[in-house]
Amino acid sequence: MGRSRSLASASASVTTVSLETWTLATFNVTVFSLVPILLGHLGGLLSDVLDGLGTTVGLVVFAYLWMLTLYAIRWALADGVLDGSSYRLVLRGSVAGALVGITFVLGLVAGGFLVQTVTNPADPFPIGALLLVGAIAAGVACVVGLAVGLVLSLVNLGLLRVADALVAHSSATDADGDTSTDTRSDADPTPDR
Repeated sequence: MGRSRSLASASASVTTVSLETWTLATFNVTVFSLVPILLGHLGGLLSDVLDGLGTTVGLVVFAYLWMLTLYAIRWALADGVLDGSSYRLVLRGSVAGALVGITFVLGLVAGGFLVQTVTNPADPFPIGALLLVGAIAAGVACVVGLAVGLVLSLVNLGLLRVADALVAHSSATDADGDTSTDTRSDADPTPDR
C-alpha cells in the first residue's frame, strides 16, 4: 500500500488504541447494529423483540459488542497488516469477526444464565440445556461473525483506500504550495457573481 503507519502492536500496551482502530470499531459496530435494527423496525418485529429490554440493557449490550469489536480490530490491524497485502487484512478481519461472534453470544448466554440464577434461584436453568444452547449459538455466531467480518473487512479496505487516495492528493497539493481545492490550471481566482 506504500504508506508508513505507526500502528502499535496489539501486545504492546493494553491502554493504547489508535484513532484508526477506534474509528473502524465504531463504524463496524454501528453498521452491524443499524442494519438489523432498521430491518426489524421496517418488518414490525422490533417492538416484540425489544419489549422486555430497557435502555440500560441495550446500552450495555451495545458497549459489550463495541468493546469486543475494538479488541478484534486492534488484533486484526496489528503487525502492520495495513502495509501488507489486502488478503492478510481480509483474512484477519474475517477471523476477528468469527471470534467476536462467538464471544458475544457466549457472553450473552452466560449473562442470561447469571441473571436467571440471581433473580430466580428457586428455579435454576438446567446446565445441560444451557451448554447445548451455548454450543449451537456459538456455532451459528461463528459462521455469521465470519461472514460479517469478511464483508466489513472488504468495506473497511475500500474505505481505507479512498482515505489514502484523498490524503495522497491532499499531500501532493500541499507540497506544491497550492491550498485551493480547484486544481485546474485555467481556474479563475475570483468567484463568479
